[in-house]
Amino acid sequence: MKSFSTIFLLFFTLVSFCQSEVKNVDVEKSTVTWKGTKLIGGSHAGNIKLISGFLSFTDDKISGGKFVINMKAISSTDLKGKSKLKIEKHLKASRFFGVEKHPTSSFLITKISYISDNQYQITGNFTIKDISKSNTFILKITKHTASGKIILKRKDFNIRYGSGFFGSIADKGISNKFVLNINLIF
Repeated sequence: MKSFSTIFLLFFTLVSFCQSEVKNVDVEKSTVTWKGTKLIGGSHAGNIKLISGFLSFTDDKISGGKFVINMKAISSTDLKGKSKLKIEKHLKASRFFGVEKHPTSSFLITKISYISDNQYQITGNFTIKDISKSNTFILKITKHTASGKIILKRKDFNIRYGSGFFGSIADKGISNKFVLNINLIF
């Protein structure tokens, strides 16, 4: 009984010294931008809005987190007028993000490796179209900001361009990789 009391007291003491805090992401000030490229040159870029997010910290070091993206709010920033409306319609369609059936995407941190005072290697599960894939990237954290560049492979999430025979050719004309740049304000 005495050893159990000693172990309990030691555990309680260690837990007391760890300072844990959950910081909510300010979805109005935070940004998520995307960029997709064509294999023959050129690219498209835009924004996606956050719905929610949080980062957990223990002893002032990141220890967890999650953010949720509103896929219905995906937009183009490099085009205007009819071209802008056309690409946004394509991105929201079932062959791309299928936002009617899959209105949100998310990222959940599963592993964190310390690199330096304000940089961490973050591994987590990115879920798009109800398909989850592990992804690793570098996250830089300052006093009220966490930012990083996430490179994803669209075919991992069944994101395809076009349909039928010509759709197959069109799909091969755009890069399999697309980039999300996140800037989370908390």
